[in-house]
Amino acid sequence: MTFIPNPSEGTINAFGSLDVSFTFQPKSELQERPPDDDFESSYTHFSAIEVVETSQRLEFQLIGKAVYHRVYTPIVDFDFGESLPSKRSTKTLTIENNSHFLPTSFEIKEAAYFHFSPNQGSIPKGKSLSVDVTFFPKAFGEYEKYPVINFNKGLEKVPLSCTGKCVPKIDAK
Repeated sequence: MTFIPNPSEGTINAFGSLDVSFTFQPKSELQERPPDDDFESSYTHFSAIEVVETSQRLEFQLIGKAVYHRVYTPIVDFDFGESLPSKRSTKTLTIENNSHFLPTSFEIKEAAYFHFSPNQGSIPKGKSLSVDVTFFPKAFGEYEKYPVINFNKGLEKVPLSCTGKCVPKIDAK
């Protein structure tokens, strides 16, 4: 269902009113196989609200357009190797917004010992952004976390893999 009503059914008292909202939520097989270029889809839906007791029928039309979300993250695996306690190691995550039409917003939730700067923001159409991924261990151990980049408030999610090991000393090789 592309246009989702809320509520989809109910009862209205005499001389009462009820707000019905419609959420535009297009689904596409193109989400699994993105096109080479921006792709715009138009959606039209004819619907009606029926009042059973009076046999009234209120017809209406809903129209929406969707543009495929085109982001690219060339590196999603960050292996920091061995590190000493309280020593920062930083790598770069590049996020590319390949859309010709729309900006994209992103948010990355912090994971223990792995930090992102910036961890949220907006990327204009056709631009890229560098995010510092920092491993900052404070206790010995091996760390493996899988934070997620949420684009456009969760419209698309890209998982990351962050690993690192905190050791008392690093052997010279």
